[in-house]
Amino acid sequence: MENNKKVVPFGTFILVQYQKKGETDSGIVIPESVDEGDQGFLVIDTGADVELIHEGDYILFDLKKCIAVKVDRVDPDQYLVKEEDVIGLLQDKAVV
Repeated sequence: MENNKKVVPFGTFILVQYQKKGETDSGIVIPESVDEGDQGFLVIDTGADVELIHEGDYILFDLKKCIAVKVDRVDPDQYLVKEEDVIGLLQDKAVV
């Protein structure tokens, strides 16, 4: 049976996709020495009340300190995180 479920974040929650070590689609290299909780997560969708973060951004947050809910039944590499728990955006140096 095909899984057609989609998680829709509410309020200030952000749906993110865990990025494996290596190179992201935009060319950002994530070194092997980086732990899962310290690297960028791709923003898949945002709740209506999220103001500063947009779909397609890469955000940084610490899984150990924030309220992140792993969305096991939809995709094991997706998480919900509150906007207030985001500590930064991951940008290409050329953009900064």
